[in-house]
Amino acid sequence: MNIMLRIYAKDPDARCQFAHKFGADKTRWIEMLNIIQENKLSLVGISFHVGSGASSSAPYALAIKEARELYDMAKDRNITIKYIDIGGGFTSSKLENIPEVIQEAKKQYFPDELGCKFIAEPGRFFAETAGYLATNIIGIRKTETTRDYWITDSLYGSFNCIFYDHYNPKPEIMKESNNNYFTTFYGPTCDGLDIISKVESYPEMFLNDWIIFRNMGAYTLAGACNFNGIPFLNTHIVYLHKK
Repeated sequence: MNIMLRIYAKDPDARCQFAHKFGADKTRWIEMLNIIQENKLSLVGISFHVGSGASSSAPYALAIKEARELYDMAKDRNITIKYIDIGGGFTSSKLENIPEVIQEAKKQYFPDELGCKFIAEPGRFFAETAGYLATNIIGIRKTETTRDYWITDSLYGSFNCIFYDHYNPKPEIMKESNNNYFTTFYGPTCDGLDIISKVESYPEMFLNDWIIFRNMGAYTLAGACNFNGIPFLNTHIVYLHKK
């Protein structure tokens, strides 16, 4: 059986932390290698994940450096590592110099003559900005200074990303208006916590108007449920492409 050994890696400022749950720290590497050899398993790779929504390049460089340390320990036991999986965590908003630092660390610690293949898991990077969520206004409450709108998606639907992915969705301004108000967007469920967004100044909207949210392609509908019997899982999906 071919296996990958996941090592401890952490970006303390990543949007979602994984290190508390996954990854063997250095103090356990010898133990893990012993178990692998005792059970006649084939260790072919090393993997790590610094956290989803990473904000810094330094944790990647450190993890690649430590992967080389484990590579050398495995080599001393006649184990040949073929793959290094650097995980994911990449976002378009905070990518900055992360690719360059990864390439520099790869060149320094895993030169081509070692023959290791690097792989990654850039799911969020590709999916997040590709998805838009269109919601409809189905209820309105007015005061002299505020507007509250009930929309057709929820914290229990695609907006579960607020809780589980620490995302701050921002409603697009769909039209200009001379009347702007402090605005709250609510989901349609009976839960008082089902608050999507609060905006200091937003144009007045009306029943059946559409509200668009960007960057809703990752960790949104995948975590939805049909809370209160509302069919959030039946969200209509439309694919658009440019020729």
